[in-house]
Amino acid sequence: MEDCNPLYVPIMSTRTQEEVDGADDLSADEMFIFRRGVGSLRFYRSFTGDLNFVAKELAHALTTSKTTDMARLKKCARYIRVRWIM
Repeated sequence: MEDCNPLYVPIMSTRTQEEVDGADDLSADEMFIFRRGVGSLRFYRSFTGDLNFVAKELAHALTTSKTTDMARLKKCARYIRVRWIM
């Protein structure tokens, strides 16, 4: 995370059917990381209102997570890094 480029928008849009169909499922280890990240995001949304939509959209993918969902979570982490850490 230290080397990543900053991102100023937490999420672009809802996931499309093309993204869901073309993506691979996450492994068990990646699923654990994804669920933990979404749980942390749901906690942090109580402190700021700009993460409500992101947390909702990523929570929809908790049961059937794809690699595109993990990429969206990473983009949100880059946004949080710019918003709160820098």
